[in-house]
Amino acid sequence: MQVSTVQWVMLGTLLLSVVVSPRETRAQDQLEPAFPALTFANPVDLQNAGDSSDRLFVVEQNAARIRVFSNDEAAATAGVFLDLSGVVDASGSEMGLFTITNVTLWMA
Repeated sequence: MQVSTVQWVMLGTLLLSVVVSPRETRAQDQLEPAFPALTFANPVDLQNAGDSSDRLFVVEQNAARIRVFSNDEAAATAGVFLDLSGVVDASGSEMGLFTITNVTLWMA
């Protein structure tokens, strides 16, 4: 299984959140946006396609959408892969779409 740049960035972010307490900041610890041209509405999950397409999927909790884009730092657009806003209640703080699993099954 090949590990993508985004997965390394996410792992690094997780490790930093465990190692660096909120009260402590270190000058050498700086995060950079992996995809500076893209923005998402309350992103809560990031998954790769699990195939050779090198696509990434982002789950937007309150928008109840799954967005798809190329795993490329220069990616400028993210299309809507699946819009569940008509069936997912995202009106509360702990409501909405939270994750996806095994995107490759959807392609079969």
